Amino acid sequence: MKREDTIKIMTQIPYELTWCADMPVRYRLNIKTQIEGRYAETLPADAFETAEAELSGTARCEEDVLSYAAFPQVAEAFLERRKEREERAVKYTIEEI
Repeated sequence: MKREDTIKIMTQIPYELTWCADMPVRYRLNIKTQIEGRYAETLPADAFETAEAELSGTARCEEDVLSYAAFPQVAEAFLERRKEREERAVKYTIEEI
């Protein structure tokens, strides 16, 4: 749903039906939307290459790059947390004496 759709819906609700503390009434708004295509189809053609260049050493696999191309803020936070978690991890080996 786009912001314009939300504004159109809100302008169609009569003033008498808006919520107020004196008359707490619950409303159920059923909206049918038609989603056409996939989100990845809306990305620019060079989005993968651009994301791959920006994540030069951070990304481990294609899924990391695709996540960053589609949702850069969320993927960047995830990759940072993963890197911090790995830096704090203790690595050890057991040797026989």
